[in-house]
Amino acid sequence: MAGGLERIVLPAPALSVSRRHELWRRTCFEVFFGISGQAAYWEGNFSPAGDWNIYRFTDYRQEMAEEQRPGRPLCRVVTDKSRLELSCSMDIHDLCPDAEVLTAGIACVVMETSGRLSYWAIDHCGARPDFHDRRSFLLQLVPGSSQAGMV
Repeated sequence: MAGGLERIVLPAPALSVSRRHELWRRTCFEVFFGISGQAAYWEGNFSPAGDWNIYRFTDYRQEMAEEQRPGRPLCRVVTDKSRLELSCSMDIHDLCPDAEVLTAGIACVVMETSGRLSYWAIDHCGARPDFHDRRSFLLQLVPGSSQAGMV
């Protein structure tokens, strides 16, 4: 994200990076991905502080459970006066077979200094922001591509 970062609440870097719940209640980057044509999907949350988590859903917002299989993601945060950039990679081979096409959506929750939360995505395909809406999983990761197996 770029511009006006002084209006955004950014958490201080974590002294001990770990899995944390409810990262979406403050500034947080998110990725949603699932196997094309299947109801189940995953949600990854990544705080600029370094904390993270990944959840599995059996269907739209159903049976949310912390996913134990992937290891800790490798994340890097770059920030200056006008830019916040987070890049992460996580091996998801244990979650999704290599032969499957994945669909994914990238999103961000931003907490402003006023306390207001705003919700950003490539596209909000419904009437209201809903990162879980599979219509918003607009990216396609194809087996054999350099991105396959890494989110």
